[in-house]
Amino acid sequence: MKFYTALTAVASLVATATAHGGVDQYIVGDTTYQGWSPYNSASGQKSIQRQYSTYDPMYIKDLSTVNIRCNNNGALGTGMTGTIAAGAKLKTHWKQWTHRPTSLLVYMAKCPGSCDGFDGAGKVWFKIYEQGLISGTENDGIWAGDAILDTLYATVTIPATLAAGDYLIRHELIAVHQANNPQSRYGHVK
Repeated sequence: MKFYTALTAVASLVATATAHGGVDQYIVGDTTYQGWSPYNSASGQKSIQRQYSTYDPMYIKDLSTVNIRCNNNGALGTGMTGTIAAGAKLKTHWKQWTHRPTSLLVYMAKCPGSCDGFDGAGKVWFKIYEQGLISGTENDGIWAGDAILDTLYATVTIPATLAAGDYLIRHELIAVHQANNPQSRYGHVK
């Protein structure tokens, strides 16, 4: 199966903070795929990840826009893909993630042909992973995002029964430190 990171280094629903983050590497076995480098020129970048320009959480505050699916106002793929087998593990390295407590969710969407021209629109997304509070209480517990903040890595397993094809993968971290205004970070791989 080919995949693209529709990494929505997703933005937040609330005021900006001094540092946020996104996925900068996707690791499948011994192969490392480069994520997108926001703040750098697009010229010369080679990434399986959709383009996005900032870690700023204010960038994706309206959950009804294309930004929630594929960043950067729907900027499409870079022409690069990664390869992963159904049932294999996908490890991500996060850069600059700063908030606790945080839930982690991972979604996939099968592309109608190549993912390069697909913006992720429609009822095509399905969840392959979710984890929130692991132990303890809301304010004093261990959350899924704690390991990401401590190690900067997260690993999920691609469903073993997934049909071959091209897919977008979206990682979503939801910071719940402001209960009425959760902040989200998304990473899309294609």
